[in-house]
Amino acid sequence: MKSIFSAIAVVLPVLLNCTCRNSHSESFVSENNVAVEKLTLVGGDIIEIPLDSTSLNWSPYPIYFTNDTCELYVTANEYLNGIDFYDLDDRKLIKRITFPKEGHGGVSSTRVIYLTSLDSIYIQSAADRKILLTNFSGSVLHSYDYSKQYRVAYMTNLLQPFTVLEGHAYFGYMNPGSSNRDQVGYRTMIKYNLNEGIATDFGPPYPLVFNKYVYYNFTPYYTFGHSNNIVVRFGALPTIYNYDASHDSTYQVSMRSSFQNKEIVPDTVAFEIRDVNHDFELIEQSQYL
Repeated sequence: MKSIFSAIAVVLPVLLNCTCRNSHSESFVSENNVAVEKLTLVGGDIIEIPLDSTSLNWSPYPIYFTNDTCELYVTANEYLNGIDFYDLDDRKLIKRITFPKEGHGGVSSTRVIYLTSLDSIYIQSAADRKILLTNFSGSVLHSYDYSKQYRVAYMTNLLQPFTVLEGHAYFGYMNPGSSNRDQVGYRTMIKYNLNEGIATDFGPPYPLVFNKYVYYNFTPYYTFGHSNNIVVRFGALPTIYNYDASHDSTYQVSMRSSFQNKEIVPDTVAFEIRDVNHDFELIEQSQYL
């Protein structure tokens, strides 16, 4: 049996709108803030869905999708190189589409998915460096090849969700290198124009604080919000970067938490990430949640 929550409670920082005087990714800094309102997560009912031997009992990239007619749990089926659609009301598998692993309409992995609608389902395969556009029937509508782009690290995972909006695909970005120092001067995300096949730097830049010492957790995590705002954070920093895509500007918010009194500090001795003292890494330097 597979168990999933019928309601997922997510607590995110409030997306802050700011009045921007100019573009060029200007950064604004606020004072430390402590949330006034306390929120409590309350567990919902558990939905149990029976699985057959060809279904995964876990999801590498789960998607909750709803429209006027259905409420679905969508997940990749890596056994069959396909996508499974579960109806949360009827609590059963209602649709399965599969794909070949080669050819124009093929894709080597269906793990990373983004749904704009049941008529527009995007599959991103890092191994193929391609994006496949399909629908609920499994018809291949288009295949986008981004293998010719010079970028190396197009990152997608649960904390860097593959997203498609208004003809652009969004990825996390990390410059090839061994430490956070190699990221300074680069942006944290990539915006890929599906129609033109062109990738451009996007999002707030990696913070200048990374230029001096080695931080272990420097991967950018992001969440898309309202009004073209995107929240970006780094595990090692007690800071939230609210990026206003409309004005290419960043509002920086320093945060404090009553649950973490000890400040996370960088390794001031290490020159590269391989030089990090593992005792220091595991005991002293965790990450902000």
